Amino acid sequence: MGAVISNHSDGSRIESQHLEVLSGWKEIANYLHKGVRTVQRYEWELGLPVRRPAGKDKGAVLAVKSELDAWVLARPSHKSVAFNSNRGELLERIERMKKLCEEIKYHAANLQLAKENLWKSVYTCFPQAKGQRVAPLAGVLVDLNGVGPLDAESRRLPE
Repeated sequence: MGAVISNHSDGSRIESQHLEVLSGWKEIANYLHKGVRTVQRYEWELGLPVRRPAGKDKGAVLAVKSELDAWVLARPSHKSVAFNSNRGELLERIERMKKLCEEIKYHAANLQLAKENLWKSVYTCFPQAKGQRVAPLAGVLVDLNGVGPLDAESRRLPE
């Protein structure tokens, strides 16, 4: 019987005779074709099978290639998600989304223009309000800067 590697997170023991072992985050990351931080996140969030020296929560890590391979195969892949739509339908939906985005831009520009025209009208009726943000509210012009209602008779801000 060969040497034994233990201290796996689930307490299992495996023989090392036929094992290809990777040591350190960089080797593990290179083997998986990922960055070191990504592989570390895989350990924390997805249970990537790595081993650590006894009693250590951080620091040196080892991984067995066959365990990594099995882990990768067991993980669901975004490529395995089946779409209920065919390619043509997806392309149609993408085109519809593009058109909706253009419509949103068009309406946003019109809304901005309407807002500017509204303020021009307010400033025409109340020239003393120029530079202050006032708005009609339930038939009463209200200063949005917190001064209060405008005097509709004299068309000026109250003192």
